Amino acid sequence: MKILKVAAVLVAVLVLTVGTAFVAARFNDGPVGMLPGGPLRSGPIVPYFIIAWSFARNVETIEMQLADDDTSRTTWFIEHEGRGFIPASVSFPPGKNWYLRADGSKAWLRIEGKRHEVRLDRFEDTAVIAELGKKVERKYGRAPGGSGGAWWFEVESIAPMPTVDF
Repeated sequence: MKILKVAAVLVAVLVLTVGTAFVAARFNDGPVGMLPGGPLRSGPIVPYFIIAWSFARNVETIEMQLADDDTSRTTWFIEHEGRGFIPASVSFPPGKNWYLRADGSKAWLRIEGKRHEVRLDRFEDTAVIAELGKKVERKYGRAPGGSGGAWWFEVESIAPMPTVDF
């Protein structure tokens, strides 16, 4: 009976610790590792339009926040022929649903500390997706998606336009 009480206390402490970590991450400036975090608030905003995303070719992960969300997440980034792409596993982790709201939406990406205003568009060109999948395997050692497959989003810069006084 004493073993059951100790086990129950350990489980309760574990649940409380994990729950506290998730709640605390929501108040953070961006995600905490793989835990979703609060809005991306820090870092200079890149004030110009990105023509080619090749500068991010070797970046392992980026931080992303959909403009209409108050949370951010860590995700992979793939550059292909100057274009930027973000894969989204449909089945992992369970409960993830940001990809359902992402198509056609504005978002913020924080890459190496700098924030980029972008638009995400679902990408479905199977020939290019096959090439992207090969790049993911080389870069990360595994394909995105898991058993549910993956959706791909193309990243398009929508940097704020400077104002001009006449």
